[in-house]
Amino acid sequence: MQIAPNSILGKSHGHTAPSDKLNIAVVGIGGMGITNIQHVFETENIVALCDVDWKYAKPVLDCFPRAGKYKDFRRMFDEMDRDIDYRCYRYDIGQTCVCPETVGTFDL
Repeated sequence: MQIAPNSILGKSHGHTAPSDKLNIAVVGIGGMGITNIQHVFETENIVALCDVDWKYAKPVLDCFPRAGKYKDFRRMFDEMDRDIDYRCYRYDIGQTCVCPETVGTFDL
């Protein structure tokens, strides 16, 4: 097995390989969740969006036509958990990003 340097894949020309991007799911996109998305949407993949009020969240939902759209976060995690690297959602203590493979949370 050989490992190719990232320059072969276009890194030196500003291209990021798909494997270098995180797949992110965001819960609560109509309010503060959009702020979290704005920080990462150009560099990462937004793969799933969840909000109970689709009317209020419609502008955000429309911006990501390829992302899965859900009203129930439990259903979203059940259906897409294997495709999600990071989960972003609001705790009472503020905006938090949780990685399912690690213990703990990371503030955005």
